[in-house]
Amino acid sequence: MLRWRLSRHARRLARAGVTVVADRWPTLEYGKMDGPRIATGLPGLNGAVLRLLAGWERAIYRRIEPADIVFHLVVDEQTAIARNAARVKADKESTQDIVRRFRDNLDFQPIAHRVERIDNLGTLQEVLAVVERHLEQDR
Repeated sequence: MLRWRLSRHARRLARAGVTVVADRWPTLEYGKMDGPRIATGLPGLNGAVLRLLAGWERAIYRRIEPADIVFHLVVDEQTAIARNAARVKADKESTQDIVRRFRDNLDFQPIAHRVERIDNLGTLQEVLAVVERHLEQDR
């Protein structure tokens, strides 16, 4: 419900001429990062209450406002592993978790009118310059 509300708020701001930046955006794809999570149809997971909750979740995700543009920053698997290893964070993901999430989200499709996949191997300044060029093209 929170993602739906935030998407509505972002859309209102965008209509008022504000450039809205979010570090993540939902997808309709089940099981993907930022997508619906309630599983049905799996062995042992087919009760009426579970189906009802999953239906509500899908309905909420279908109502999420699409982003005008999503910049999907892309790195290769080894870079993702190396960046995670360099992070200082309590309870950070294991290498196996990073590999699984990386592979599960290779074809990630956010709820958006347009998705630009951008190579995120450069410096922060280089990546921001690419994003800014895309934003300028849309103005």
